[in-house]
Amino acid sequence: LNSVSFDDIEYQKSNMIIVANEEITITGTNSPGWNGFTEGNIAFGVFIEGRNIKLSPFAMGKYEVTQELYQAVMTDNPSNFNTDNNLPVEKVSWYKIIAFCNSLSGKMNYEKVYFSDEDKTTPYTLEDANSNRTVYMDISKNGYRLPTEAEWEYAARFDINNDNWNYSYSGINTSLETIDWSTNTDSSIDYVGWYSGNASSTTHIVGQNRPNGLGLFDMTGNVWELCWDPVSSMTEKTVTEYDNLYSKDGYIYNPQGGNQSNCTMRVRRGGGFNESAYMQTVLYRKQTDYDYSTSYNTGFRLCRSIVNIF
Repeated sequence: LNSVSFDDIEYQKSNMIIVANEEITITGTNSPGWNGFTEGNIAFGVFIEGRNIKLSPFAMGKYEVTQELYQAVMTDNPSNFNTDNNLPVEKVSWYKIIAFCNSLSGKMNYEKVYFSDEDKTTPYTLEDANSNRTVYMDISKNGYRLPTEAEWEYAARFDINNDNWNYSYSGINTSLETIDWSTNTDSSIDYVGWYSGNASSTTHIVGQNRPNGLGLFDMTGNVWELCWDPVSSMTEKTVTEYDNLYSKDGYIYNPQGGNQSNCTMRVRRGGGFNESAYMQTVLYRKQTDYDYSTSYNTGFRLCRSIVNIF
């Protein structure tokens, strides 16, 4: 899909990639300890054995959201590493990301996805974000939004040219036995992402390494990427804890996590420039507070539902 363009300016590094152009079904297969990795109960992703998920058509940002685009929409740049406009934006709260998505949707004349009322009639604003107001999502709208965790993992793992999607890292199929556990490094990551073993303690301009099979860059490392899903904690239970909200005919349709009123955390995925090798894997899950505006290793990637998208 085309780059973002408004006010007579086209923003580079803002293209979207169609991940699924029709409804897809993912049959859960992997279990804890998949591919030799046994880092507790947060390392086996969301497509676990016995959990069959259906995802509606969606597109995802080819790159992590850059400081250039964020500042053009929100007029400020909160990032710690700010020497280049094409570095990923970071140090931004989850709530302000929601306001950014709605603002960008408005500039592009798309439907807004996020609302401040349960009836989903009042679009979420920056004023709402500044007061950490509860957010309600309508995933059927075609505007910009955060990916759900299931969408993120599907996009990270999938290789359009290879039926085997059990990659250790997004974009490279290598056994985790290549990790040097004494230093928590893995030279195979160098091809696809920035992490503690090669990033020199800083973020990097998006899109410099090899993309994954869908053409998505930096799904491994650089900055952690926030997702929509609310969770109460990051344990094995939280993968399926709220499936009853989305279950029908033996499938889980577009799972989106729990109720924001009783979930104090949000999911982030993909690892970051200052994290060890095992945290960069496509299966590693981590949580964060809603108002996570002090972290210079966490950013986000845009997503859109394919509903009247063209």
